[in-house]
Amino acid sequence: MRNFRRLDGYEFPTTVLLTNMEILGNKVVQATVRDITEQKKSEEAILQAQQLQKDIIDFLPDPTFVIDSEGAVLAWKWVRYFSPLLNTYAFIFLVGGAIYSAIKYYKQTKREALFKGNIFIAIGGLLPGIGGTFTRMGYVEVLFMTEILGLFLIYVGYKIVKSGKRQLSNKN
Repeated sequence: MRNFRRLDGYEFPTTVLLTNMEILGNKVVQATVRDITEQKKSEEAILQAQQLQKDIIDFLPDPTFVIDSEGAVLAWKWVRYFSPLLNTYAFIFLVGGAIYSAIKYYKQTKREALFKGNIFIAIGGLLPGIGGTFTRMGYVEVLFMTEILGLFLIYVGYKIVKSGKRQLSNKN
């Protein structure tokens, strides 16, 4: 890129394309000069918009994440680093606890409902983690679907466990 000056003294940014060619046996160089003033204005506007976006995100309170109109995550603050700890804790105690209970009830024929309910709870607890993984890959919609499905499965599991306990107490 280079600036050229018109006869009236006005300078403008340009790009120059040099082309070697031969005309009537003489080697010549053709110079094509292109005014890129509008391109430079556009580039500057993009840089200003990016700086404004960064300033806004930096100003927002934690935890914050920004999603564009197509659902892609544009920016995350500290929550991105902290959430794996919470997710791991939740996974171990919710999913791990439900799996432990399901294994405990598996061989007890009278407690089949408790086994099935805990399996539903374990799967329901696992789904938001799967959705979170897809969110980090840019598929935000998956998180919403896995969260609602996970909540539904946890609720179904809870209802199965509750009815199984009621049946056990009625038999005793």
